[in-house]
Amino acid sequence: MADANAPTMVAPVASALAPENAPLPPIPAPVGPRLVVEEGGKELPLPSGKTEFIIGRSDPISGIYPEIDLTSYGGETSGVSRQHARLVSNGGQWMLTDLNSTNHTKIDGVRIDPNVPAPVQNGARLQFGRLALVFRF
Repeated sequence: MADANAPTMVAPVASALAPENAPLPPIPAPVGPRLVVEEGGKELPLPSGKTEFIIGRSDPISGIYPEIDLTSYGGETSGVSRQHARLVSNGGQWMLTDLNSTNHTKIDGVRIDPNVPAPVQNGARLQFGRLALVFRF
């Protein structure tokens, strides 16, 4: 007869998905130049095979479709122009040019002059209107 005060023994249940101590597969690190939306951390890889990118927001009525479209990240409400800025890579040096945008472009908090290319370093905080992103390469 079993003792009512004795602890109940329960056999461990094996996982059908993975062995108990199996390591998780590594998450691949992003490769190549990309913009990271400061609010939320969404990464926008720059299309490969190109050295020049227009940053802005799409406007189907005007037929404007920038390579880096910030519409989905609050571009319109943050004051991003349709063709806000141009990002160019020349021999490994990145340059950002404000395209005479309505709400300006800033690099690390400093407003850049329209139509004057400004150097961009890895980790720079880029601001298009009120929308902030970090540039990684």
